[in-house]
Formats: sequence, C-alpha cells, structure tokens
Amino acid sequence: MKQRGYFIYLMPVLFLAVLVVGCKPRIDTMAHAEKLFIKMVDQSAGKLDLNEDQKMKLEGLKNEIRKNFQEGGKEKRKPS
Repeated sequence: MKQRGYFIYLMPVLFLAVLVVGCKPRIDTMAHAEKLFIKMVDQSAGKLDLNEDQKMKLEGLKNEIRKNFQEGGKEKRKPS
C-alpha cells in the first residue's frame, strides 16, 4: 500500500519536471560559439603587439567571422 502512495505522488512530480524541462528556452548555440570565437581572437590579439594596420585587419577578420556565423544561422533556420 505504501508503494502505491509513493507512486501516486511520484507521477505528478515527474510529469511537472518533464514539462518544465521541455518548456525551457532554447540556447542559441551559434551565437554562443560566435562570442567564444571573437573572445579567443581578442585574447590572442591582446598578446600581440599590433600596429594600426594590423588592428584594422583584425577588425575585418572579426567582422568576417560574425558574417559567417550569421550566414550559418540563416542556413540552419531554412526549412528543408
């Protein structure tokens, strides 16, 4: 009889747990990866003694990385 009582209380708790986990907001992995790549580029550039021309090229590289991630995100969202 005790086992049945535990089962009766356990089932709604499990149902609510599954409902909460299923309704959580999805993490945008592409945006997270983009931020990580840009951060790594900035950290690497911080270790170097770059002149102004090199800094401009670095900014261009970061913009290209952002553009590539945005294009990848658009392709991912396209219906097949």
